[in-house]
Amino acid sequence: MTPELDSPNLLDTIPALIWNGSPDGGASSLNAAWTRFTGRPPAELLGFGWQRLLHPDDIYCVQEGCARAHGGGADRRMHVRILDASGRYQRFLVSISANGADYDAPGGFAAAAIRFIDSRADKPTDCMGERDLRFPWGHVPVMVWSTQADGYLDFVNDHWVRFTGMPLERAQGWGWQEAVHPDDRERSMRVWRQLLESGLEGSCECRLGNHERGYRWCMSIVKPRRDATGRIVRWYGAILDIEDRKRAEDALRLSEAYLTDAQRLSHTGSFALNPHTGALYWSPEMYRLYEYEPGTKVDLRAVFARTHPDDLDEATRAFARIGAGDLEVDTTHRLMMPDGRVKDIRLLAHPVDYQAGKSEYAGAVIDISEAKQAERRLQQAHDDLAHATRIATLGELTASIAHEVSQPLAAIAANGAAGLRWLARGEPDVGEAWLAVERMIKDAQRATDVVRQLRALARKDGTARKFDDVNRIIQETVLLAQPQLSKNRVVLKLELCAQLPRVEVHAVQLQQVLINLMTNGSQSMDGVDGARVLTVTSSASADGGVRVVVRDVGTGFAAHDHEKLFSPFFTTKQDGMGMGLSICKTIIESHGGTIMACNNAGPGAQVTVELPGACRPERYASASSRKADDANSRV
Repeated sequence: MTPELDSPNLLDTIPALIWNGSPDGGASSLNAAWTRFTGRPPAELLGFGWQRLLHPDDIYCVQEGCARAHGGGADRRMHVRILDASGRYQRFLVSISANGADYDAPGGFAAAAIRFIDSRADKPTDCMGERDLRFPWGHVPVMVWSTQADGYLDFVNDHWVRFTGMPLERAQGWGWQEAVHPDDRERSMRVWRQLLESGLEGSCECRLGNHERGYRWCMSIVKPRRDATGRIVRWYGAILDIEDRKRAEDALRLSEAYLTDAQRLSHTGSFALNPHTGALYWSPEMYRLYEYEPGTKVDLRAVFARTHPDDLDEATRAFARIGAGDLEVDTTHRLMMPDGRVKDIRLLAHPVDYQAGKSEYAGAVIDISEAKQAERRLQQAHDDLAHATRIATLGELTASIAHEVSQPLAAIAANGAAGLRWLARGEPDVGEAWLAVERMIKDAQRATDVVRQLRALARKDGTARKFDDVNRIIQETVLLAQPQLSKNRVVLKLELCAQLPRVEVHAVQLQQVLINLMTNGSQSMDGVDGARVLTVTSSASADGGVRVVVRDVGTGFAAHDHEKLFSPFFTTKQDGMGMGLSICKTIIESHGGTIMACNNAGPGAQVTVELPGACRPERYASASSRKADDANSRV
């Protein structure tokens, strides 16, 4: 061992910051590397001066490590940012342990810091996990080694020997390679040769240990020492155990890989937004959803550039809510790609505290285009089925409706003939002819009303809902249902509230419901010997909506059938399809209303339809959903 290596000046030569301190966290001694790196004299660094050079966000983590060391806790490792001589923060891997008994201040702490060559000062502190107690720091809290100018190893400290289980006699020269994991030897030797050739400071990460006790990831930093002429006379190195950090990095990479795959499979991207600075981070799936090249610098302008023009206000409001600090943001809107393709997305975000008093928003964007398309296809299938049911209903009413239309047509013919006779007299009776024409107009209007209702029921009416008078709809429905009711000897009673509020409805769909309920009520009274009375009542509900009740005096329904009445394909009729009441339920619920059936206290049953008023929250939700659907259908 050379005298130089036996000298305490070795601590001033190795490429690491070494210091120890008293139990209160003040430094009692530091090596010369502190002054070289920070540009501060030792007097300014001793005591608590060294802590003033730590990044403000990292001080607590370091102080906690010193406190644990003083309390006899296990070694602590952490990433810490330290201010250099140029005024920039550099990232170090710091290890703090209990001080050795032969230090001047027993019971305090000993620490070492190795700088990352590719350090980034913008990365936050990462307080790492506890260290394995099998490898104590010893007198110097870092593994130290040194070689001759040609790379021949001739010194390792006790900590290196304990860590690798290899004495200096075996390690000297090039024998130290046996302490390197077999898979890492070629790479570590290649790095070492490059440094010997270049004469530059460098670092290498590899696994050190032995077969019996296993290997742990370590970082080795080496620096050359030169004489007055600039010739390299020795190499000095420091090694720190980074196994915990490597495991954390591997776990993070695996987690990120799983997350990326999961986001790709679920079409869900994630983002982070700092509402104070506007800084925006996107996951890889976000770039795919918005169809930007990965790595493109993105901000809110890039988001709005891909937003559908008709939905730009909605997207702007969502991000304005984020800027205002809303606890939960949940909205849906559309994107428009440069080639005109449209995507439906759902955006969710909420604040996340990352520092005391500071928060960012974490969010997710879900591509719901397929779900929206499936929803529209389902709605189209429902509309087609409802239309087919209406056509089937018309088929059942054809004979009665034909009779209903033929009556006014026959009356028109009779009144026309009478009018001609009144005009053909020697002295034309214009007054009687006028009355005959008025009767013709009235009968023609009656026939026109029936035909108009038939056409509305038969066609696929795509008109939007509007506020309408339910009493008027009931009365127009009677024009279609009355002939069949009369044929079945059913007496129809209307008990309509005169002061009925107007509600938002689709008139043709509500007519379909009423015809179905009236027809069912009429058919349930086929076996009744007495009076067959079908009563339709309307009234205002407490919330400003409308209640319609269709009540018959028929056979009612069995108690065990009650829960199945509105289920698809359930019917009590021998030739029924079982779709009528199911479609009625779907139509009423799409209006935000309810439909229920129950047996009367006496004979028969009744079906109650509740349509919400404009003040009900469901009304606004329903209307909003429909507007979105209408907008989607126009794309």
